[in-house]
Formats: sequence, C-alpha cells, structure tokens
Amino acid sequence: MNKNVLMFGAALALMAFDANAVVTASGTDGSVSWSVEDGVLTISGSGNMKDYEKKSDGTGSKAPWYEYKDQITSVNVTGITTIGKRAFRGLENVQSINIGSSVTTIKDTAFEGNSSLTSVSIPDTVTSLGQWVFKENTSLKTVEIGSGVTQINTEDFYGATSLTSLTIGSNVTSIGNSAFYGATSLETLVIPDNVTSLGEGAFKNASSLQYLTIGEGLTEISVHAFENATSLEKLKIPESVTKIQEGAFSRAESLTTIDFGGVTEIGNKSFAYNYGLKELVIPDTVTKIGGSTFKDATSLTTLVIGNGVTELGQEAFTGTTALTSLTIGKNLASFGSKCFNGAPITELTIDPESTHLDAIVGFFKKRSPAITKINCIGADRSACDAAMAAAGWDISGIAGDGNVIMPAAASLTAADVQPPVQQEPTTEEPQGGQGGSDEEDDTQEAGDADDEGGNDEPLETPGDQVSAEPEIVTNPLAGFNRNAPRFSNKIYTVNEANLAAGRKNRVMIRYR
Repeated sequence: MNKNVLMFGAALALMAFDANAVVTASGTDGSVSWSVEDGVLTISGSGNMKDYEKKSDGTGSKAPWYEYKDQITSVNVTGITTIGKRAFRGLENVQSINIGSSVTTIKDTAFEGNSSLTSVSIPDTVTSLGQWVFKENTSLKTVEIGSGVTQINTEDFYGATSLTSLTIGSNVTSIGNSAFYGATSLETLVIPDNVTSLGEGAFKNASSLQYLTIGEGLTEISVHAFENATSLEKLKIPESVTKIQEGAFSRAESLTTIDFGGVTEIGNKSFAYNYGLKELVIPDTVTKIGGSTFKDATSLTTLVIGNGVTELGQEAFTGTTALTSLTIGKNLASFGSKCFNGAPITELTIDPESTHLDAIVGFFKKRSPAITKINCIGADRSACDAAMAAAGWDISGIAGDGNVIMPAAASLTAADVQPPVQQEPTTEEPQGGQGGSDEEDDTQEAGDADDEGGNDEPLETPGDQVSAEPEIVTNPLAGFNRNAPRFSNKIYTVNEANLAAGRKNRVMIRYR
C-alpha cells in the first residue's frame, strides 16, 4: 500500500492545544486519492476502491482516513466505480454523503454505523448494493434508491430508526431479509409493482407505519415481514398475493380492516395478537388457515369463515375472548385442537348443504349449552334443523333465522390505504378591493391577535355563554375595545361612511 499523509505544520501545532482543531490530510491508496479538509472527506481517482476488512487469517486494514473520523462530517465520492467494503464504516460524525455518478457498486458495510447521517440518495448509476451497507444509521430520515439498483440486500438499512421517507427505485425486484428492520419512524410505505420478492422481517418493527401500499408484483408476504406494525389500521392485500406467511402481520394491534384480495393460504400466527380486529370475513379464495393465525384477537366479536376454507389450524382462533358470532362456510372439514378455546360463541350460522356437517356437529355439539341461536344460510331454517338432526345434533329447540346471506369480505380501495390528500391553503381576496387605511387593518387584526395589556385569564370555549341576541356595534373603529376578552357577544361591522371611504367590509363575531 502506498500511503502518503501530509500534515500542515500549523494544523499540527494547533492540535497540540486544541483537540477540535481542523485537520487537513491527504494521501493515495492504489488508484484512489483522498483528502480531509474542513471536515470534508473527498475520494477521487478511478477504478475500484480496495476493501477494508479483517480477514479470517487476521490480516486486513482500516481505511487510511479512519484516524480522522472525529473530524469528518461529510463524504464526497467522485471518479471511482466501486466503493469498497467498510470504506466509511464507523464515521459517526458524517452528516451527509455525495455518491458520484461514476459509482456502480457499493460493497458490504460501506457506510455502516454512520449514526449522524440524515439522508441518502443512491444515483441511478449504482447497480449493485452489498449487505449491511447503511446498517445502524440511526439518524437517517430520507432514503432515495435510484433506478439502477435491482436488489436491496440483507440488513442494508437495518436500524434506521429515524427514517420517515423512503423511495424504492423503479427496477428494484427484491428486498432482502431485515432490510428495513426497526424503521420505527416510517409512517408511509409504498412497495412498487416491480418488487417481486420480500425478505423475512423486511419491515419488522415499523411501529409507526400507518399507510401501506403493497404492489402487484408480490405473490406472497414473507415471514414476519410487517410484524409489530402496531400503528397499521387498514390492510389491502393485492390480488397477486396468494400466501401470507408466518407472523407476517403479527402484533399489528391497531389493525381493524383486512382486504385479503386473492389470498389462498394464511400462515401460522400471521395475524396473531391483533387486538383491534372486531369483525373479520375470510373470503372464499382462502382454503387454509394455519395454527394460531388469529390467536388472542381479543376484540373480535364476529367471524365469517368463507366457503373455500377446508381446514383450521391448531389454536387458530384461541383466545378470541369476545367472539360471540360465528359463520361457517360449506367446505370446512376439520378443526384444529383448541381452535376456538376461550371464544364464548353464542350464535352459529351454518350452511345446510355443507358436506362436512358431521365435523361441525362433532366440534360444536358439546358447546350447545352456550350456543343460543343457530341460523341457516340460503334456506329456510327447517333445512338446517333436518340436516343437523341427521348429523346427530337436534337443534330444533335452539332459536335461529333462515335464509341468511353469507356476508361479503371487506373491500378496500387504493385511496383507503394512502395518506389523506392535503388541501392546499387558499386565500380569498377580501371584499372591497385592496384599498383601506392602516386604521382599518388594525381593526382586522384586533380579533385575532393578543395585544399588550390584554386579559391573561383563560379563554372560554365559544358557545359556553352565548347570548340569544348578540349586540351589533357599527363602526368598530369607534367601538372596539382592544383590552376586552377575546370572546364577546358582539358583532362588529363597518358603517356606510367607512365603506364610502373605500374601507373593506369586515364582519367579526366574538362570543363570550
């Protein structure tokens, strides 16, 4: 390694007295030149930067600028094509980085632990990201990933606890395991249609996530992908997704509405500990519900299991301690052990055409003392009486309704899962043109501003003590009291003389 470090004598002398002195240094490392000046680390040259890592045999080295890490506050990379492993790892005071358009590859852990970095913009020229590239950048608020990147890899943005804005590039096809694990400040997330693969725990612990748009490129939601998304209220699964894997939305405890789209399989614990669910309709597309899938959904009162479901896993709905109403589709054939443990079901709705009435009878007959109402889907109640009696459970003594319609599954639009549109503030031109005196402008502001010498007593809520007929005061210039309480039962308007003089027509209503 060719290393040539030049230290200015003045800087050295200053360092002897001041640990925070500005350091100026420079050198070369292979085809890469570097310099540190006024807190800016500049990397230039051509070709590939070397890797800086400890190898299994104990060899390896740190980047030559690492000894100035306390002085470096920004990084500027130009000319080179590859940023090496650990090149800028642990530069804890770096607040900004500029990755030049020459760069095509950023290797593993290149910017790991830059805990003061606030924003990252990866240019379109970058086509390859390593693993853990921006891991533990805890101050990172904004991330823009360019169109050249195709893969966001394992833990690339792990621990970005301050992240509030994320733009995923138009050519990204996969997001790796735990890529954005711990993005606890992220409120809005759009996964574009070009993403076809989502890694395990990709957005786990995104506890502030309220608005989630999942693109049509995904066919499954991965294991623990959105676990602990505790602020998510509405979820729309695209039609392309057929499987929701284990724990995908576990502990999304604010979730109230789920549109399952075209899902066919809901995996183990995928919605466990969702305390916000009150009503749930499993659509006919779903054929399998895994074990503990909706475990401890303690607010769930109404559950509809669609016609496509053939089996329920063990403890699928155990701990649903508020569940009183259950509707079962015609194809349910098996119940897992402890499937409804703790569920105080009192109303059961069944289909007399079910091919597995024996399974229903076998499961619920012993619960008959708790069930006080049995309804019949699509037929007169007598059809259910006869069918259930034939299956070994005479329900003729239990109340219920006939010709019940199977409830429809929840349906959400794209707008339902996006942030509300912010209305642009509008300013209306006051009547009477733009003429007016300074005196009249004082009148306009008097109803809004706290003046010196004003009343410091707590303001009353408008409407608390409103008189039936408010007093009308003409010509506020003569009758307005600046030191009066903010809310009074007077209407102030402008007399004809003021209007004739070109003053604006203002009406101010104050309640006390």
